[in-house]
Amino acid sequence: MAFVWVCALAVCAPAAFHPAHASPASSKSEARQRYDAGTRHYNLAEYADALVQFKEGYRLRPDPVFLFNIAQCYRLLSEPEEAATFYRSFLREQPEAPNRADVERMVGEQEAIAHAKRDRAANAERAKAVVVLPVAPPVAVTPAVDVALAAPAPAHPKPLVKKPWFWVAVVGGAGVVAAAIVVGVVLGGPRNPHASLGAEVLQ
Repeated sequence: MAFVWVCALAVCAPAAFHPAHASPASSKSEARQRYDAGTRHYNLAEYADALVQFKEGYRLRPDPVFLFNIAQCYRLLSEPEEAATFYRSFLREQPEAPNRADVERMVGEQEAIAHAKRDRAANAERAKAVVVLPVAPPVAVTPAVDVALAAPAPAHPKPLVKKPWFWVAVVGGAGVVAAAIVVGVVLGGPRNPHASLGAEVLQ
């Protein structure tokens, strides 16, 4: 494992672990304690706690091994931008590191992950900005009534023979005609009642 290998290198090679300038013995001892505590947290997958210890150790003793271990913690905490930053810091402080090729590869991987993460966040923000208009419920359309079919059929006129006034007129008219005939016979007929019978009149 790269982490264990780099840490072992720092411990076994005092030149790689000691800073260029002298440090008080108390700071050196405390830095070592922070390093050991951070390593225990790291091995227990308690990466957030390990990160705190490695950062404090670097403040007490700015050795590049702490920078690499900090980068490893950020990588395992899914914080790729910070991981790439501390991998680059390690390479800057330790340009001749034996694992330089592996660290450069991890820098590229973490930068790609960070870029994809930013894209997902930007897409999520754009999705929130889209205004979703409410969909109006469908309008119920009442079918039109066919007036021609719905209109009542026209009433057929009754025959004249079925109308009461027709028979009144007929009966009244018949009475008038009969009366006229009677009057005509009375007024227009021969005065001699027997003339119409063909009998001769005594001269």
